[in-house]
Amino acid sequence: VASFQMIEGQNLNFAVSGEQVLNLKRVGKSKPLPEWSVSVTEKERNQCLAACQKGTQLIWAGEYEKAVSYFKKIAEERPDCAEIQINLGFAYGDLGRYEDKMQACREAIRIKPDYADAYLYLGIVCTRHLSRWEEAIDAYKQYIDLEPNRNTNSADFGLGFCLHKVGRYQEAIDAYEQAIKRTPESDGEYLPMFYYHLGNAYFDLVLNNATYKKLVPDRIHATLDNTSVSELTFVVTLQEKAVEAFKEVVRLKPDHVMAHLQLVLSYENLKLLEYFILSKLDEDKAKELSESLR
Repeated sequence: VASFQMIEGQNLNFAVSGEQVLNLKRVGKSKPLPEWSVSVTEKERNQCLAACQKGTQLIWAGEYEKAVSYFKKIAEERPDCAEIQINLGFAYGDLGRYEDKMQACREAIRIKPDYADAYLYLGIVCTRHLSRWEEAIDAYKQYIDLEPNRNTNSADFGLGFCLHKVGRYQEAIDAYEQAIKRTPESDGEYLPMFYYHLGNAYFDLVLNNATYKKLVPDRIHATLDNTSVSELTFVVTLQEKAVEAFKEVVRLKPDHVMAHLQLVLSYENLKLLEYFILSKLDEDKAKELSESLR
């Protein structure tokens, strides 16, 4: 039975044998094509998941090399199964082969572009083991976009961490705040960490602010003439945000040593900024504050 053909291209004709047609006749109750296609897809997916489960047992047993060999063999047989690539990536990760794990995640995404978890795993391996910040940023964003109804606070935090690493501080702050918003108050593990990194992002935003950079001790008198009170006040606002974040860490986790240290440094910065503002408004009070700072 001819299925289709190309005129003047006889070597490209396609057909199925009569025997295959007779086999189709014995299927029984007829089904519309979309329903038949769905059942085939589900069957293939179940076979793929069964293969993953068998290989996962090797990972659980610590047989990582065998797991890699198994998943690579199955991947050759089932090149359309993205889950196989993800599990291959897990086995690579257990062996410390992080470049290979990254490639397996990329292959899973190539096979199934809307595979949300593959983007998450790609972001994690790029962040934790490869320092590929920009690729991780893209991966986390894809995951978040594909999972609008899911709590993506871990991806929000990962996104913020990578943005922070490349100096995109305000974007990092936005991502950290989103992670905090999606995390319950009862979470005593991740919430303090999210607030701590939020405070650090605000602190680094201050340190890299153009106005703040001008306030170097040996250049005070040369730069203050060109610095307005409103510019200084804006920096104070950023530093106060850092203080608020570190205070939240201490509230949630009183024994967080680094949060206490950063809180002290933030308060010292606020006093220094207050001195600069007073020096613009009232030199006598600025001198009094300067003495207290000593």
